[in-house]
Amino acid sequence: MSSKNLAEESIQGTGGEAPPSLSGGPDALNPRSSVIMMLLLMASQVINQVDRAVLAVAAPDIMRDLGLSAGQYGLLASSFYFFHSITGIVVGLWLSHRIRPLLMVIWLIAIWAVVQIPPLIFASFATLLLSRIILGAAEGPSIAAAVAATHEVFPPDKRSIPTSLIWIGALVGAVAAPPGLAYSISLFGWRAGFALCALLSALLLIALLLAWRAGIGREAPPEHQASPPVARPTPETGGALRHWLHPAVVLITLAGFCSYWMTSFAFSWMFPMFNLGWGWGPVSASWATSFVFLWCSVPLLAVSFISQKMLRRGIDFKRSVILPVAACLLMGATFLIGAGLTEAVVGKFVLFALGVGLMPVVGATMTIVISHVTPATHRNKLLLVLTASIAFAGLPSPYVSGLLIERSAEHGYDYAILCGAAIAALGGLLTLRLFFSNAVHPPKD
Repeated sequence: MSSKNLAEESIQGTGGEAPPSLSGGPDALNPRSSVIMMLLLMASQVINQVDRAVLAVAAPDIMRDLGLSAGQYGLLASSFYFFHSITGIVVGLWLSHRIRPLLMVIWLIAIWAVVQIPPLIFASFATLLLSRIILGAAEGPSIAAAVAATHEVFPPDKRSIPTSLIWIGALVGAVAAPPGLAYSISLFGWRAGFALCALLSALLLIALLLAWRAGIGREAPPEHQASPPVARPTPETGGALRHWLHPAVVLITLAGFCSYWMTSFAFSWMFPMFNLGWGWGPVSASWATSFVFLWCSVPLLAVSFISQKMLRRGIDFKRSVILPVAACLLMGATFLIGAGLTEAVVGKFVLFALGVGLMPVVGATMTIVISHVTPATHRNKLLLVLTASIAFAGLPSPYVSGLLIERSAEHGYDYAILCGAAIAALGGLLTLRLFFSNAVHPPKD
């Protein structure tokens, strides 16, 4: 079943009627326009991954042409993450409630397109460094903004599949970017990779501007407009801090951090582990890496589809959404423990892939939980800030894993996998705590 068919099925009610329009226009929120918007937002995450991969794929040519050392290239690669999470938090705190999520995505993609141009004209270490810093800062809030925009064009009980498709867009980009960029660079040189990124961003920008002009995502949905203005906070509606400290929000965010630890390990160390640790050749290691990222989309979409079906059949939210997250974390931890203890390389790879593949389910479902327990007036802010916050696991995970790998030449990678398994298990226990609590309920206001 295609992504479009799944999305169309997810927004059709039992009677086949489309939900009401958000902006008042006849096509603002009908099934077709909602699916188109979701696919455009999914494409934004594909491009996000292409932008991230272009430097790595072009690295040999860049180092040769600009005379860069390995240390200088390492600094370029790290610079993408200097402000990646910070901008997501800043945007979430100060802009999410002032700017419609779709408009935020449009501005971010405009920056993506522009910052790819200077390296084409003034190719130097300094230009590349500044370009990557700005690009990383502009891509930090992108997935949360895309999810928030998606949640504004889908009703609450039909958000699971569209949300997962946004996250799957990132996985598709991670799988497809290396071969596509390598082919372009082999034909036209490393600058062609940056030109391709700029072109893709520009084309998507035009498509999103046309959607914005058509009214999709421009105006606040009825759930925002329904809240009457008040002169001062009251015990029921005042005090935004209580939404941040909501037990469900705190626990699911901590679980998201635990899952992202292993995801960031996969992005940083998976290829070196296959190549250097397990002795596979570069071609075999690259195909194995692509396979793992491709596999990640399977449980992500499957769990979301099952959760949404359960919700539509009237099964309560905790059993439909929370319990599958706990199961993914605990099963993933079990597979990873097996991978760390198994000696046979084939078995180790299978168990590792199974464990890593269950981790993205948590990040995608986290946004569903936050939207479920948070009032619409605070939802976008929490989505952007907390989705960006779990990416902070990407700072210690590669470094701690590197220390473990360096400490033991023979079993270092196994120790790093077992460390990730322990943290995933902790996330599973936190999610079980949420499941057995009474904290998961829609907001009163």
